[in-house]
Amino acid sequence: MKRVTRALHVPESDLPLAASFFAIIDSKLVFAPKHGKLWNYMNCGMIEEMLGFIGNLDGERRSRILDVGCGPGYQLRILRALGFDRLVGIDPFLDATVSQPGLVLRRESLFELSGHFDIVFFNHSFEHMPSPRSVLRKASSMLCEGGKCLIRTPVVPCHSWRLYRENWVQLDPPRHLFVPSVRGLQELAHGCALRVYRVDYDSTDLQFWGSEQNARGIPLKSTSSFLLSPRDSIFGARQIEVYKRMAADLNLRGDGDQAAIYLVKE
Repeated sequence: MKRVTRALHVPESDLPLAASFFAIIDSKLVFAPKHGKLWNYMNCGMIEEMLGFIGNLDGERRSRILDVGCGPGYQLRILRALGFDRLVGIDPFLDATVSQPGLVLRRESLFELSGHFDIVFFNHSFEHMPSPRSVLRKASSMLCEGGKCLIRTPVVPCHSWRLYRENWVQLDPPRHLFVPSVRGLQELAHGCALRVYRVDYDSTDLQFWGSEQNARGIPLKSTSSFLLSPRDSIFGARQIEVYKRMAADLNLRGDGDQAAIYLVKE
């Protein structure tokens, strides 16, 4: 336990909660280990990532947090294990409602929900939703005064769009209904009583190997895809490391193919 928590840089005050989180994973209450997903989520720094988002949103353990398009609720379950206890997730494609102390996952859309929140997440869900203006206006109406919103989404213009065009993996039609620009989101936010106060580019190596696979006719969920079977894919470990370094460089230059966009209600 100590080795794992030290590697994740969990604050000393949070070690008991981190231990609780790993106990939850170990009992298979959080992630189903299909296609190595359990291993991947434990090792991708997801706890650090979520704590980073919450820090940038000025969140506290008593913050009322809504995750729009939450799926199985991975992010919210992490926050619950770390002590947050006013968590709501909504997704119209959930199999069933989940209700636990401090955490509720509901099978419904944003427009069916009422209430007010301190923080609203769109973690790669915004681009899947029609009528982005209506969606953002509804989210704004549910934020308390000074509330914060995080939209993580693919963005254009970017290096990978210019390089790969129709093979760019983040186009992902018909699942992605649009791909916004940061400037477009800034203008959209302004009309919804929101203001963009921070943009972090956080693209990954996916933009390269996923797009290269598209160009070769290899679907993401193919048995020969790097996503499901790295050893059987066309990419070696060295090539993936090159892609990771390229992604990091693009992020520093503001040319990555996805971003975390932080908004505040004015």
